[in-house]
This record gives sequence, C-alpha cells and structure tokens, in this order.
Amino acid sequence: MAWTSWSWTPPPHASAATASALPGVDLVLLPVRPSVLDLAALPAALALVDAAQVPALLVLSAVPARCAEEPEVRRALAEAGRAVAETTIHDRADFRRALATGRAVAETAPGSPAAREIRGLWRELAGYLHLPLEETP
Repeated sequence: MAWTSWSWTPPPHASAATASALPGVDLVLLPVRPSVLDLAALPAALALVDAAQVPALLVLSAVPARCAEEPEVRRALAEAGRAVAETTIHDRADFRRALATGRAVAETAPGSPAAREIRGLWRELAGYLHLPLEETP
C-alpha cells in the first residue's frame, strides 16, 4: 500500500473553527493513526496549519501492537517534509481505562507502558518548545 499519495476534501464544519484557533499557537500536535482514513484527512489539517504558519508535530497515535505499517507511515510522513515525533503512542487498554475515569494514564497506571509513552512524548515536546523539564520516574 502506498502511503505517499494522498487526496482529500477538507471537512467544512471543522475548517473554520480550527483555523480560528491557530493564530498565536506555538505548536500544533497532529495525532495520526496508521490508517488510510487518517492519512487521507491529514492534508486538510496540514493545509490549515500551513496557512496559519504554525509549526506542526505529527504523532503516531493509537498504533496497534505489531503494526506492520508503522515504519512505512513514519517514513512517508518524514519524506513529506513533516516533523514526526520519535515517540509512538500505542493503542493500549490503560488509555481507555484512564479515559473512563476522567483521569490521565499517569494517574491510573503510572508505571505502565502507556504512561511511559506519554512521558516520552512530553520530554520530546519540552525539548521542541525549549521548556524546562522536571523529571518524573
């Protein structure tokens, strides 16, 4: 499957609201699942971000365990000239459990792989935005 050829139609109900929220933003995080639908929707989101001249960081998110397409998707995104987070957020039950309680996974399962992934992404973001980082276990 070729991930590098994308076609899209922007969703009109989201475009105006999203575009109005972008001015003054330091960084836009765009979660991307390794799926045809997410990849098809990505150019619309990137067009809004590009129009606002805001940097974007793509985050592979909700990635199934042993996803054979992950390296191909990551490579295609990078070849498209987009910044891609090194951290991958996998599809984990701990995220769903935390969501069901209205808390963060670091609160409900602090030692879990899910919490480690979120901490890894936070370290990346802090470095990208030049923020001081307080280490957590």
